[in-house]
Amino acid sequence: MVKPGPHSARRLIVAVIAAVALAGCGSVSVSSAPLPSPSPPATALTSPEALSSPSGSIVPWIDATPTPVPSPTAVPIPSGTETCAPGDLTATAGWQGATGQMVGWLTLTNVGQPTCVLNGSPRLVQLRSGDAILDTVTYKAGKDAGPGNETGAAGPVLLRPGDQAGAFLSWTNVCSVIRLGVTALLVTLPDGGSPIVAGSAGSGGIGGSPRCDQPGAGSTFTAYAVVPVAPPEPPYEPQAASVVLSVPPTTTAGADLVFLVTLTNLGSKPASLTPCPTYIENLSFAGHALQPPGPQQFLLNCAALGDALAPGASVTLQMHYAVPTGLGAGPADLSWGLDPGGPLGGSTATAQASLTIVGP
Repeated sequence: MVKPGPHSARRLIVAVIAAVALAGCGSVSVSSAPLPSPSPPATALTSPEALSSPSGSIVPWIDATPTPVPSPTAVPIPSGTETCAPGDLTATAGWQGATGQMVGWLTLTNVGQPTCVLNGSPRLVQLRSGDAILDTVTYKAGKDAGPGNETGAAGPVLLRPGDQAGAFLSWTNVCSVIRLGVTALLVTLPDGGSPIVAGSAGSGGIGGSPRCDQPGAGSTFTAYAVVPVAPPEPPYEPQAASVVLSVPPTTTAGADLVFLVTLTNLGSKPASLTPCPTYIENLSFAGHALQPPGPQQFLLNCAALGDALAPGASVTLQMHYAVPTGLGAGPADLSWGLDPGGPLGGSTATAQASLTIVGP
């Protein structure tokens, strides 16, 4: 589960993941496959007053993607400002899957007394599993601000006490037989010095490993130049969840695949739906995740859902997926999940279902 810190950083990662998953537009037609009944049946979201539709009804899909979060404006650097030292900063990191690679965020917080400045990308980032360094991973320092930044430009970042800077992370191509979980990063600042240990902002490890896209090639981990991070917003209290997909047994290339998602709050507290959570859906064919002909990441229909999902409550959501054109016949897997860092735990609010691509 990715917990980069403030919601603004989470939304930026989400926007980046959506950008990474974009592909060229293709033709779309409506699938004639029958939509199966949801299993298990959906129950009321909260009290009946919280919904404009009757208890147990299906919440319709809306074609809505999140608005990109504008990058905070850089603050002018006063003359004579000292460079941030390792002892001035703490660090957290996390990432999640995006079309086979892992993308995420490194957050650096000024916990010292003086105002200081950071400029550039980390000089070195090493991945650590327990006490072991994953020395088979090659580090690359990105020179710009990386994907998701409106201008791509990078420059000095002024950090007053309590301020944060962030760097976009990307990790690709792990083909080793043994995959060790990453528990921390050792981050050397742009101006050097002793490395800072960046752990997960939540419990457990930082994130999973990317898939093997090029057997025999090495694995590369990239950290881009630091940029300002907006002040933190009040955090969610993530609740455990379950997701059940109800998917037609067949579909065709280029079709509008319509399916149902039954989402249940398994936690002990209401799951806030303000701000509105986002989700990612993807299709794997012949062992490879496909790039859909449009945005991969969407907003839930929160206008119909209300402000929260009560403990123990379920809701059934209608979903659409634009199946890419040009696919042959064969088995496929559809995956759906809420974005990590939201009101329902990203590690539990995911599911996968199998179906078959048939001829037109």
